[in-house]
Amino acid sequence: YFVTQKPYLDSKLKLEDIALQLNVPKKEITQLLKQEYGYNFNTYVNSFRVEELKQLFSDPTYTNFKMESIAEKAGFGSKQSFYNAFETFTGVKPNYYRSQIAEKAAS
Repeated sequence: YFVTQKPYLDSKLKLEDIALQLNVPKKEITQLLKQEYGYNFNTYVNSFRVEELKQLFSDPTYTNFKMESIAEKAGFGSKQSFYNAFETFTGVKPNYYRSQIAEKAAS
């Protein structure tokens, strides 16, 4: 569902929304995410948003877009959550990651 429908692009996405869409109790979703991935719902959602960001950073269409605009497009609702999640999942700051992509494209 997350791969095909991309519900994580909605910055206001809540566990309740997914439970309704999938017709599955919230508790089951929470247990599954914890058991299979070791994540809570927000961390799981942010993992998809970070992957979306990485793709957008690599897309030449977005080269001149501000970092926060791209983060918003990937579903992040706040600048701080974007920066925290990106660094958590990649180990680097988004500016550094983006600059590495630009260097590779230039060479």
